[in-house]
Parts: sequence; C-alpha cells; structure tokens
Amino acid sequence: MGKGAKEAQSSSGHIEKYPERLSRLTKNSTYRRNTTDGFTSGDWQSHHIACEHAVAGRNMSDQFLEDCLWITDWDINNPDNLTGLPLNSQYRKSNGLAPINLPSHQVDHNTSDGYTEECKDWLKLNVWNTLVDKSKTHEINAESIKDQLEECSTVFTSKIKRRGMRGPKGHKGTLLCWQNRHNPSFENEWFKPFSMAEDPRKRHPGVPSSVWDKMSNIFKQLK
Repeated sequence: MGKGAKEAQSSSGHIEKYPERLSRLTKNSTYRRNTTDGFTSGDWQSHHIACEHAVAGRNMSDQFLEDCLWITDWDINNPDNLTGLPLNSQYRKSNGLAPINLPSHQVDHNTSDGYTEECKDWLKLNVWNTLVDKSKTHEINAESIKDQLEECSTVFTSKIKRRGMRGPKGHKGTLLCWQNRHNPSFENEWFKPFSMAEDPRKRHPGVPSSVWDKMSNIFKQLK
C-alpha cells in the first residue's frame, strides 16, 4: 500500500486515497507470461477470468465506486485471474485431441449473451451494487473488495471447467463431441463444450473430411 505514502482525501469525502492507484483494471504487456493455468501450448490465448470488458462495464462515473477501487490492491493480470484457452484452430489441428475439456476462447466470449455479459452481470450484482449500498454507511474495507474480485475469478474458473465437460449424456467433453460432431444425434449438443457461454449458440460442424476427400478426387479427375 505504499508504505509511508501521503494519503489524500477523495472527492467523495469518505475514503482516504494514496497518491498512486493500487488496483490495475486493464491488460498489461506481461499478462500472457503470467498465465500458468489451463492450456498454454499450440494455438492458445490468455484469458482474463474476471475479464477486462466486464470490469469496464461498471459505472465509471460513480466517484465513490472509483475511489473504492483506487484503494483496492487487486491486479486483473494476476496469475489467479488468468487461464490459457485454446483457439478454434487448435481443435482442428489436433482433431480434438488437445486440449481436453476446455472451451475455445473464440466461442461465445463477447457475444450479446456470452461470457463477458455474464461476468459483467455477476460483478454488478456481487461487487459494484454492494459497494454502492455501503456508500450510505461508509463501511468500506479494501481487503473485502479484493476478496469479492478474487471470488469472481474463482466462480468463473469453475464455470469454465464445467462448461468444457458438457455434451450428450454419456458422451460429455470436447473429445467425444468433436469426434461425433457429424453424427446426427449430436446435432444439438456437440458444440456445447467448446462454448464459453452458459447458453451456447448452435454451430455448424463443418464439412466432414470424407466429403473433402471425395471432392479432391473429383477435382483431380477434372484436371
């Protein structure tokens, strides 16, 4: 907390602030190197679990809320808030073999009903609204705010892991769903473990390799 630093009174009149902000709420240049959990080889990206756009969805014009975050020692780029997730190309290249049971970082992340919106709603309900309510009683504790933000990371880490295990009864997880994506009985289920969202959008499985092989032979005969 900047030992010995001089405190300054916030404009809200209730919170003592240090000259330098303690929280970091945007990506930095090292977050990928900080990522040690999840899938971190092949075609992958680092995912902020309590993600930047969700955190930025707060009411930034609320000075009391901003003052609370100013004194909270929480970094969005902390390893506990990061996990490696595969790209769609990783599943295509590995034929679904790697990774196992992790959604793709490109599927239902920033859609209108996707992961980011869900995370934004969770933060509003469990963190931002709580702080606004406490502004009336002035009962503010920076460690408590940090705990709430860390809880968001914990909650959504569990959600990501559970979502990678979805699929038809007895055929759950990314590998089995990928291998059966062209099976008519999997039409409404195969895409679910690859989605980051609670309610995955239905997707087309693409053209089977057997069809491409036939088309390739036709093209060769036409030459």
